[in-house]
Parts: sequence; C-alpha cells; structure tokens
Amino acid sequence: MVRVTYRSDDGALMAGPGWDPAVASMSPLDMLDALPQAAILTDETGLVLALNHAATELFGWGESEVRGRPLEAVLPIEAGSTNAGTRALASGEAQSGRFAVRHKNGSPLWVMMTHRPVYAADAVQAMLVVAEDATERLRMRAESDVLARQLSLAVEAASIGTWSWDSETGSVVWDARMETIFGLEPGTFDGTFEAYHAILHPDDASRVMTAVQEAMRSGSRYTVDHRVVWPDGSVHWLQGMGQVTVDSEGRSTGTIGCVIDVTEPVLARQSLEQAVTDAVAAADRERLNAARWALIGRINELLAAAASPEAVMRGVAHELVPELGAWCAVLVLPEADHAAPEVVVHHEENLTVVAEMKTLEALLREQGGEPFGTERALRTGRSVLVERIDEELRPRGADDDIREVLHRLRLHHAMSVPLVKRGRVIGALAFASSDSGRAYDEADLALAEALASRIASTIENRRLQQKQRIIAATLQQHLLPAEVPSIDGLELAVQYWAAGEGVDVGGDFYDAFPVGDHWLIVIGDVCGKGPAAAALTAMVRHTIRTAAWAGASPDSILAQLNHAVRQADHATFCTVLVCELFSTDGGFRLTLTPGGHPLPLWRGADGTSKFAGRPGQLIGAFEAVTTSTTDIELGPGDSLVLYTDGVTDLPPPYGVDDEELIAMADRVGADHTHAASFAEAFGQELADALPFNERTDDIALMVLRATG
Repeated sequence: MVRVTYRSDDGALMAGPGWDPAVASMSPLDMLDALPQAAILTDETGLVLALNHAATELFGWGESEVRGRPLEAVLPIEAGSTNAGTRALASGEAQSGRFAVRHKNGSPLWVMMTHRPVYAADAVQAMLVVAEDATERLRMRAESDVLARQLSLAVEAASIGTWSWDSETGSVVWDARMETIFGLEPGTFDGTFEAYHAILHPDDASRVMTAVQEAMRSGSRYTVDHRVVWPDGSVHWLQGMGQVTVDSEGRSTGTIGCVIDVTEPVLARQSLEQAVTDAVAAADRERLNAARWALIGRINELLAAAASPEAVMRGVAHELVPELGAWCAVLVLPEADHAAPEVVVHHEENLTVVAEMKTLEALLREQGGEPFGTERALRTGRSVLVERIDEELRPRGADDDIREVLHRLRLHHAMSVPLVKRGRVIGALAFASSDSGRAYDEADLALAEALASRIASTIENRRLQQKQRIIAATLQQHLLPAEVPSIDGLELAVQYWAAGEGVDVGGDFYDAFPVGDHWLIVIGDVCGKGPAAAALTAMVRHTIRTAAWAGASPDSILAQLNHAVRQADHATFCTVLVCELFSTDGGFRLTLTPGGHPLPLWRGADGTSKFAGRPGQLIGAFEAVTTSTTDIELGPGDSLVLYTDGVTDLPPPYGVDDEELIAMADRVGADHTHAASFAEAFGQELADALPFNERTDDIALMVLRATG
C-alpha cells in the first residue's frame, strides 16, 4: 500500500526532510521511466494514465495508444485468470501473481505482475501496475520440474537411497529408500551417525570410515563398496557414492550422496569368479594329473626297456629330474651283506652330488639320534616327507659342517620313498628341491610311492633275470663243446644265439668229436626250454657219443637215440643231423643222416648253393625210426652250412623259406669266404630279418669249409 503523508492544506505535496524541490516538478511519466520494471499507471477507475519505456518494450503498446483505455483492454488476462486490478481497486490492497496476458501482437506472455493502489487523502486515487517477464523463469522452472521428476523416477526405478550428513551436528538425514536398503522399518532410523556405523559389516566398517575421512580431508568424491548386516542377520552388499559439502570458505561440512543395493551383481560376480577359480583349479589339476600319468607312462616304458637294475636306476633318476625335484637319488641295497649299496644320482645341472650326499649322511650319523631322510625310509619301510630340511634338522642341533653341505647342495625340501618288494625293503628313492617355494605335498608323495612300487618290482625282476641268465649261460656252456676242434684241411666255425632274454636254457646243441679214423659232426634241437630241455640235451649228447664210440653207424646211433628219448619221456622229441666226416685226397667226404632235422645247405666254390641230403623222421616221435644216408663231397672252397630250425621257423611276416635262405647264403658267401666270417655275417642276416631278442627259439649254426 502506498500512502503520501506530506501534504499541504490544498492537497499538494509538501517538502519533507531532505526533499529535493526538483522532484516535485517531475511528471509521473518521468518517475515511471526511472523504474527498471514495466510500469503502468491507471486512475481510480482503471483507465490507463501513463506507462514507461519498459512497459512499451514488454507489452508492445505506446503511451498514446493506451492512454484513457481500460487496463483490461491493454493487458487482456487469459481466460480463467481473475482480474487482479479490479480486486486491488476494490480492496485497496496490493494484488500480486503470475498472469497469462497477451502482447500487442496477440502472442501469449507470462508475467509476474503486482497491482498496487495509490492513495491520496485516504482514498484510492490511482493504481500502479508493475510487471516482469516470467517466460524464461517459468521455462527454467518447468525444465527443473521435469528434471526433478525424471530424477525422482530414476531414483525410484534404480532403488537408490539418498542421504546427507552434517559433520558439525552429526545429523544424518535419510530418505525412506535408505531405510529399506539398510533393512530398517520405515521411520526407525534415528538420524545419528552412530546408528549408521552400527549397521556396517564389522570387516568393512574401518574401510568405509577411511574412505569418508579421506574424502573429507581432500574435499573429493568417493565410492565404496561394502557390506551391511540387517537386523535379521542377513548380509547385503551396498555401493555408496558420496560428495563432500563445503561452506563459503571451502571447509568441508559433511557429505551428501546415494546408496544402491548391489548384492545380486556382487554375488553373481563372486559366483562367476569362484566358477572361474574352480575351473582354473580343475584345469590345473587336470594338467597335473595328465602330467603325472604321462610321467608314469614314460617310467613304465623306461622300465620295460631297461635290461638291468643299473639301467633301471640310471633311467629313473634321469627321468624324474626335474619332474619331482632338482635331483633324484636311487639307492638299491646289496643282496650280499658285505657289498656296498648301489647309488645313482641325477641332478638337473648334471652336478656330481654323490660325494656330498655321503658326507651329509656321515655327518648325520655322527650326530646320532633318529635316522634322517633316506636312512629313515630304509630302516622303517615308510615314506618320509620333509617340508623344510633346516627346520627338521634344527632340533638335532645340526652343526656348521652339516649346514655347509646343505648350502652347497641347495636343499630346502625333500622326500624319501622306500622301494619295497614282497614286504622287503630293497632300496629307496630320494628327491630334493632346491627351490625354496617348491614344497612337496601328499600328492607328490603318492605319485612317488606309485612309481616306487613299479621301480622296485622291475629292479627285483631284472636281478632275477640276471641270475637266470648267468645260470642259463653256465648250463648252456656245459651242454656245448668247450671248444671247437681243429681238423686238418677244414675250417669249422660255430655260432649260438639265445632267443629273447636268454634266461632259459635252450634245446639247440652241436658237437664235433673224433671217432676212429674220422670225425662225427652233430647238430640238433630238443623240444622245449628250461631244465627239462637241458636234461634231455645232455642225455642226447651222451647217447650219441657213447653209441659212436662203440662203433655204431649213423643209422644205429639214431635208432639208439630214438629208444633213449622215448624211454626218457614219451611226450617229447628232438631233431638230429649226424654227419660222418672222412678225409680224402684233396677234400672230404661226408655222409649225412638226418633225423627230422632241417637239411644242410651246400655252397660250392663256384658260388652255387643247394640243399643236401634227404629228410628223416623225428627222433622220439615213433616207436621205430626210419633214416636215410646221403654221401656228398666237399672240395677245396666248398662249404656246408648246418643250422637248427630257429633260422626258418618265424611267425609271419618274418618267415624265411628255402629260396630266401639260399639268397641269404649267396649274399654272405659273395663277400665272406672263410667259415668264421661267413658264420658271423650269416648271423647278421638273421638278426636283420628279426632281432634275436624278439625270437622265441634259439639258433645253432655250424659252417664247414674245405681249404684243400
């Protein structure tokens, strides 16, 4: 309400304190133009008296166009709006508000407008209308309302809770969503920082507080993922994002921010990470198992190929480094009490550590106490796993000498596994790691024990095979002539090849001995192998010699032998070729009497080869034996090759027929004219067809060559 209080008696304005007389001379229009807002002056009836330049710019009307016109005609109010000017004149009170009016050109215009009565002598004499363009303000408010609504919808859709915290008062303000996120009933949060802190997971509270304190110190934003414990005891993951608030001087006054529940994605991520971890672990286990099976496979192949205990020990020690450690020692106890243990050590850097190991063992024995490492495994028959060698030795009071050896050997972790066969400890496997991070575990020990079982069996079997070979070789030597006799004008060469590992005594035999004025050459093959075959072979040789020395003819020798074999064992038999060798002028005459034996191969000095003689019956197969005798001449340079059926009796596709046998003799005879070299070269031809260690039958070979 505007009231003028200084008046003269006639109603004119009176000068008050500090009143400038020049002001009294100003026109109302001059006064209105001084206002920054649009201003319109009307009389007490609402007719326009004047308007300033700001009103002309805002509404488009000039003063001459509106003077004397009703205000409602100049500024028509949009339908639905109450005429504030009428109310102001009627009530004598100022009326303000936001109004939709029309510009002179008819376009709508939003304005903030105040209608203020002007009094004179306590009566309304005029009305002053002051207006400001509200279009931009309303647009910004509308946009703000839209953004606020969108934000509200987004917060609602994302289930975001918001908070503010005043660090001075400690007051914490949460919206309703915050309480839900923290598992509280609506309205139950007491608004204190302590109540918020109490809900944090004990393992995360310190980390959250550190993040807030750092943000307050630096005035920065922060984001922290953490857990909270609901009143029902359930654990939930939240993500809090905060911004530090500051005062006019830039001092931190608290924080504002929002929180979302990220339990589901966090648990999904953890589940995925666990699945990945499990998959990687499973893949690692699979690779480890594959590597271990591959190692077992290589060890099995090595054991199958090793021909001796020494070969087993060397191969195993080499193969297990570095698979099971920086070095591996294989120790095998002697079979005789007076012998020293056999030890093979392989190091990944090919260092000789046997002497160092012996030094260490000697030093440990000198200290006394419980056996250590390999010695304990040998004594107890139980595996020993040493996780830390230095820790294991500390209670024993290991001296500087022991520590120095350990330093030179670079030993950190070790395990020893006994080699046990039929309940008896025959040795031990020892492994050591020079990598302080490569500690052995139960899986390593189980693998070493599985390998040790195979290794122990193989070593024991190879020991037994060695014994059998020695026995077989010794027995075989006694079943054959001690030496090849020397016969004037004749080269006589013999070869004997044992089949397979040579652990069984074969039934193949040969003999050459004088009988009166001539020589008897004999070659044969007893059915079977082993002790029974050896006994029968000895009986056959004895029978042949006894009959020959008694003057029996070859036919009679075979007849007596047939009777002796049948008396010994009706289930067995043998093949025999008896050759009588007579010296003649310029050569030899031979009478060939086969008893079921392969016919010999005659090779002439001219390079031709053929089979000699006629077949005869097996010895011991029938009650009576039928034989035939063939005479052949052996002139200078001629040769006769006698052999057992191990030469030709081979499984497909290795079989050697008559044509191939002659071809082999031709190939050998072309380069080897002496009996000894012919026999050796012929043996190589046989080995090329099928190695002797892959054959199942022994071979005896006799080569006779007349020298003239």
